[in-house]
This record gives sequence, structure tokens and C-alpha cells, in this order.
Amino acid sequence: MTTSINTRPSVSEATALIAKRMSRAINVEHEMGLMNVERFNQLLNHRVDRFSFENETARAFFVKAVIKQINKEEYRKVFPQMCMDANGNYTYDSSKWA
Repeated sequence: MTTSINTRPSVSEATALIAKRMSRAINVEHEMGLMNVERFNQLLNHRVDRFSFENETARAFFVKAVIKQINKEEYRKVFPQMCMDANGNYTYDSSKWA
């Protein structure tokens, strides 16, 4: 992405840039044992708040676009898959999934 001081990146460029930075942050902080859902939301909001939006709906669509571009493996580090076991309880332990 090449932008000068007087131009703004397109929405797709901005979402790709933020997603790339979020993926890096997830990897680094996951290795350090610091990454969780609260930290993920904090980092994402910090990056998204640098942009201005017409309304909350536009902001929500932008955030959703960023999250969609984050690599699935990195996303699963923050939001592990959860399924139901044979007793009807949700668990992260895949060996117990029904």
C-alpha cells in the first residue's frame, strides 16, 4: 500500500492492514500468554478508533471486515472452537465432542 500524507487508504486497504497487524499481535501475545478475548478487543478497538465513521453501523461493518481477514489459525488462538459433548455441555476439549 502506497499512500502519501494527503491521501487515505481505501476501505479494503485499511481492513487488510489492520488484519495483518492484528494477526501479528495475536501471535506475539499468544506466545507470551497474554492474548485473550478482552485483549483482542482492546487491540482491535485501538486500531479501529484511528478511523472516523458516519455511524456505529459503518464501524461495525468495518470491524467485521477486519475480523474476516484475520487468518483462521490466529483467530482460533483467541476464540477456540467450542462444541457440545454427549451430556449437552459446551466444551473446548475436542475429544469430548458428541
